[in-house]
Order: sequence, then C-alpha cells, then structure tokens
Amino acid sequence: MAYLDWLETVQKLYVAYYQRPADPGGLIYWAKRIEEIGLERVLLDFVQSPESQALYGNKTIEEIIAEVYRSAFNRDPEPEGLNYWTKVYPEEEKIGTIVWHIVNGAQGDDKIIFTNKVKAADLFTKSIDPELDGKDFLVTYAGQEDAKKAREYLQKVAYVIPSLNDTKAYLVLSGIADSSDHLLKAYPPQEVNPKSKSKVNLGYGPIADISSFNVKALDAEVKWTKKIITYSFPVSSPEASYPNWMPLDNFEKDLVRSALNKISAYVDLTFQEVPYGGDIQFGMAELSSYEASGITRTFSIGNVLTSAYVFFGQDLRLKRNEKFYLVDDAYTGWGVITIYHEIGHALGLKHPFEGAYILSKKLDSHPYTIMSYTPGRVYLPHFYYDGKKITGELRLYSTPSFFSPLDVEALQAKYGANVNTNPEDNVYNPETTSDSPFYLSLWDAGGVDTIDFSDIEQPCIVNLSDGTFSTIGAISLDEYVYHWTAKLASQGADPQFAESYVRKFLTDNFDRLYTGADNLAIVKGTIVENVKTGAGDDVVYDNVYDNVIETGDGDDVIYISGGYDEVYGGFGYDKVFVNATKSETSSYAAEWYQLLIGPNFAVKLVGIEEVVLSS
Repeated sequence: MAYLDWLETVQKLYVAYYQRPADPGGLIYWAKRIEEIGLERVLLDFVQSPESQALYGNKTIEEIIAEVYRSAFNRDPEPEGLNYWTKVYPEEEKIGTIVWHIVNGAQGDDKIIFTNKVKAADLFTKSIDPELDGKDFLVTYAGQEDAKKAREYLQKVAYVIPSLNDTKAYLVLSGIADSSDHLLKAYPPQEVNPKSKSKVNLGYGPIADISSFNVKALDAEVKWTKKIITYSFPVSSPEASYPNWMPLDNFEKDLVRSALNKISAYVDLTFQEVPYGGDIQFGMAELSSYEASGITRTFSIGNVLTSAYVFFGQDLRLKRNEKFYLVDDAYTGWGVITIYHEIGHALGLKHPFEGAYILSKKLDSHPYTIMSYTPGRVYLPHFYYDGKKITGELRLYSTPSFFSPLDVEALQAKYGANVNTNPEDNVYNPETTSDSPFYLSLWDAGGVDTIDFSDIEQPCIVNLSDGTFSTIGAISLDEYVYHWTAKLASQGADPQFAESYVRKFLTDNFDRLYTGADNLAIVKGTIVENVKTGAGDDVVYDNVYDNVIETGDGDDVIYISGGYDEVYGGFGYDKVFVNATKSETSSYAAEWYQLLIGPNFAVKLVGIEEVVLSS
C-alpha cells in the first residue's frame, strides 16, 4: 500500500488549503490519487474540488493566499511575500502549487506552528478512524457544520499540540460526534452511578446572617421596619438642612432613582418616589472639607429609622466630568460611590472602621465595601513621555458601580433578599480588559446559571461557592510593565530607563492598582452551577451542587468537592484535584471520559490529563 507514504502530504494540503483536518475517507482518496497520477496533477484537482469552490468561491489569488497564511501560520502574509507568490505563479490554476511551496518553505515560527497543526490534524483524523483504514469510524465527520467546527479546532493550535484526550473531548463537546456514534456509546456499568451524588439547586441558599462579623462591621444597628420606603427630591430647603442648600438637577435625580431601583433588585425593599416629605430626602449643599462628597443625617426612635436626609457636596456637580464616568451604559466613578455610600447610611449602614466591629484592613476598601473611605485597587496606571522625561500617574478610571458584596450582604441580612431577582437560567459575562476594569456583586435567586469568561485570555481564579470572591482576568505587575514600557519606547523613550521607571512606580503603588483580584463576588445565598473559562492557566473551585466546568485552553487546575460535576478540559495540561483518598473512590474509564465517585461527589472528566487524590 504505497499510498500510505502520501498520507502526510495530503494532511498538509487539508490543513493549509481546506483549513481543517482531513476526514479519513478524503485522506485515503487523495493519497491514492497521488500514487496514481502524481502530486502535480492532484494539486490542480485539489483546488478545483467542490469543497474548494465552496470555501473560496470567486476570491482572487491574493485573497486565497492570505487565507492560507492565516490557516497555516495564524498570521497575515507580508505584502512583499504576497507580491512574490503572485508574480512567480500568476496563473490562477497554479494556486495549489503556490500553497504547497508556501507551507513546505516555512521557516521559524511559521514552520513550528504549521507542523503542530499537521500533528494536531493527525490526532483528529485518528480519533475518528484509529486504524486509518476507512472502516469502523468512531465519529461521523461530514458536512459543512462539522467542517466549520474542525476548522475552529485547528485555529486553536499554535505552539502547543492538543493531546489525544483533548481531541476526543473536542469531538464530543463541539457536537461533531453524533449521539449514535461509537465514541458516545460508552456507558458505565450499572453499579457505577454518578447521579447518586447529585445535589440539584432548587433556587437560592441561606443569605448572610445578621450575626456574622462582616455584617456587624457594617451594621449601624438602626433600620427601617417597613418594606416600602418613600423618597423625594425637595425643591426647597428641608427641615434638617445645610448652608447653601439646593435641589438636585435631573442628572443627579436619575442617578439616585437608578441606584434605588438596583438596590431593590438585591434587597427586599421597595422605594417609592413621592412629591415631597419622603422618608429619605435628597439634596445638595455646601459641605465642609471633610464632608466634601456627601453626608447623611438619620433620625430614629430606638433602633427604628424614622427619616433620613442625604446631602451631596457641590463638587459632584461642579466637577461632574471628574466624578462620573460613563462605562458602557452605566455611570461609575467617585460620584457613583458617593451616592451609594450615602444611601447606605440612610438604610442603616456604618463605616467599617467605626464601632466595636471593625473590618480587616484587607476588606476595608471599595472593592469589598463602598462604606469604606479607602478606594483600594480601583486605579489604572498611565505614563507619557514628553521628549525629556517620563511621567507616571494613577487614574481613577473605574470604581464599583453598585454596592460592593459586603454591603449587599449586610443589607440583605437586615432586610432580607429579593428572591424574585433572576429566577431563570442566566449567563453572566462581564468583559474585562486592562482598559476596562470591573467589580461585580452577583445576586441570583434561581435557575441554572453560568459565569462565562471563555473570551478572556488572562488567568482566572473562580470559586463557585457563595460568599466568595473570584479573580477574572488577572493582570500581573509584569504585564503592566511590559505594556507601558513598549508604549513609552514607541514614543521615543529609552526602553531600559522606561522599564526601570515604570516598574518602580507600579511597585510603589501596587496596593492601589487594579489587577482583577477579587473582582467577581458571588453574594451569600447565590447558587451558580456552571462556569466557562478562557485561554489562560485557570483555577476553578466547584461548590456543593452539580456543576458543569469548562476550562478552555491553557494548563488548568480544577478542585472537586461535592455534587455531580462534569469537567471539560480544553487544550493544555489539565489537572483535577479531588477531596478523597484512593480507598474512598471508585472509577470507570470510557472511550472519551472518566468517572470518579467519592464520598460526597461524583465527577465526569473529559479531556483531563491528570487526577490527584488527597492521598
């Protein structure tokens, strides 16, 4: 069977020109054709095939070559390279020859990437037909949809070759494998019953308790005893006033209304606007320097609030562009923090650094509670070079745009949670880049929910348990230094000096620098079942419920402790730690997955390279 000598050649053509791994039938067919009529004639036939016409249509030679470069090398061609190939082979029918010479003449990174893609394609084809004999396929691989998914598989390949385990997992997860395919017919024996460990979420869990330390650190020990709280925007000075009092304008009123509406989605309170004399009255005044942003005066009988007057400092209006930033469709910035901070006082919250219960230094900052006076990690660095010197500064680009998680938990402990918020299945996908930081307090009262960060390339540390913090899109000091050193060098600064200056400046201010740390909080009582992470080296901790965990690319680590979980590792070396010893677990290995059952958990492992037991 001399045609076997041509299998690698055909696989190269599929990867470069069809942009996908070869199907076993096509691989064998074209290899036999080369043996019969020669490579030069097959190159012509290959590019005139129906798949070629469907893929490239009426595209020019230049457009086809550009697509080949992207398929084979993950990059666009240089203009001079494109010009060279079209001059050497101007005839349209020679495109097959051009492609063959391009991939075989690759050097450096291009050669490495293309070679890895061909090896990955071989794994793909052999996962479908292990014997490469065109018989007994494990997977049905045919049609435009399967071809599209196979192309996506190869697009992921660069410097790392997926394992056979990864490849089989991809065939299943992408939907290329059909339900009737042999790869999906492997079922565990009856005595292996992973669902016996299932724990299904029926809504929401216990919310924060009024007796917890963190709640006490924010509780002023006064509260409203009614569920409907009225509020108003007086047009004349209220009873409890300040010098140079003035009413709020429409912009400020809308921000207050928006804040109260959002609070009612988290807390079992309803806020009703009235024309005058509300329980909470809002205005603006000339405040002293230490009160500059805002102040709230509350009145109570015993521990029952009877009225509250919120006064915002005039700086919120005079310096509006500095105090409020519009990020996407929501305002953030110091002005928003002030609004929520003062509403917090009006609802019976105190500063975390006052009273008998004081928060730890780590938690006494805005990412954890906006009742704090400490901004914390809410600044982004900025550097510029004027031709003579480098100047660095921290800019308050973004702060939490809502109550932080400890504030939410304290208010829910005092008033109860709104259990009608997001009861359906929801997907949460806040985008994060180094230019758009975020802080999210997630409250969800039901459904099967997913946090989806599959588009994020930076590392993520995700904890699915409620009352915990996760880091989504971690940004390291070195990444900041690299980014700004390159930018300053492009402005003409000396790279070595720029690197030294930037590193020292950021190191000195690192405790104020946004790094993505703890930017996602799952509020106590919120149950999130599923998570998808991206291309970074991610860490995921499950919760006691049934979870579906998809870790994407990268070398990922997953910790399993409870419920019936399904873990899908993507490309990379993925490791699962289970909270059980060898004697406490039973296992079953199928064609494309492994089952482990322990004392409090069961887990289905797909595309996982290593399992680590507790001992």
